Amino acid sequence: MTGLYRLMLVAAAAPSLLLGASLLTAAPARAEGLDSGEVTTVSLAPAAGKTEIVVAVRGAVDVRDFLLTSPDRLVLDVVGARLSGTTATLYDGVKRGGVVNLRYSQFRPDVVRIVVELEGP
Repeated sequence: MTGLYRLMLVAAAAPSLLLGASLLTAAPARAEGLDSGEVTTVSLAPAAGKTEIVVAVRGAVDVRDFLLTSPDRLVLDVVGARLSGTTATLYDGVKRGGVVNLRYSQFRPDVVRIVVELEGP
């Protein structure tokens, strides 16, 4: 996987967060008048020439991202969100588009943290 990552927040009936393997641009979405959101699903799917991480949210959230090294990771903080009542599904261990692991948790009472472990920078 080379270069940057692409991050888009898509607002629809069930907004989703898409991560592709080419450019990284954070597009925080915060709806006026709403104070909290809920992360309902996190999944990884192969797509043509990239890998997509889909984060389904309900309500208003901000998305913040940063990179870590040793090992290489992309961290997404979904601020203003909590995990829904569903339990996290373990990553199946299959490498997809440079992603070697995906995990998420309730990092703080108002932050869901998603960590994407990568094959390289």
